[in-house]
Amino acid sequence: MKIIINNILRIFCFVSLLFILSACSNLSSTHTNDWQAANVQNQVFLADGRLSVKDVQNKGGFAQFHWVNGEEVQTINVNTPLGNTVGQLCRDKNGVIAQNSQGEVFYADSAQDLAYRLTGFFIPLDYLDLWAWGKYATDSVHSILPNGVLQQAGWQVQREINPQTKQPKRLTINRDGISIRLIFNNFENIENDNEIQCPQRREL
Repeated sequence: MKIIINNILRIFCFVSLLFILSACSNLSSTHTNDWQAANVQNQVFLADGRLSVKDVQNKGGFAQFHWVNGEEVQTINVNTPLGNTVGQLCRDKNGVIAQNSQGEVFYADSAQDLAYRLTGFFIPLDYLDLWAWGKYATDSVHSILPNGVLQQAGWQVQREINPQTKQPKRLTINRDGISIRLIFNNFENIENDNEIQCPQRREL
């Protein structure tokens, strides 16, 4: 997804970047260390917001996301700030599928491996839904630092919540010079959508 990031960067002008960074820094939120063990059942939610990825050389990009996390299927649609479709990541019990704006489809067993193939960055999609919900995975060693930072799978995860709604507002994830930040404009519980597989598999 280096191509995706480059496309996003072409669309953004310097003023737009400053505006987004300023908006992100002014969000009202509260750090939390209330991490809990994940239940067996997946967390079901819908979320919208902004995503940024940056490495130690300050290379990376910005995008908007629409995320539906069902019991069986998780889909993340990525768009440019102007609303143009960049691509979709979808995970079900059979693995992970990515589809870009040209309709090309890519497959992988690991969400993180597929994210690296598309973006050049290891994005921990296997745990992202749990961390957003304030959970840690029980199948991976973890620790919680005194400042509330969760350490798991080689990542340091800091979660901030809206003090009124207690819903996640910001998720910051760091590892080996990679910094990933999700800013949630909307996060809400939903009824399961009853999907059992990624839509791309139905077309095979």
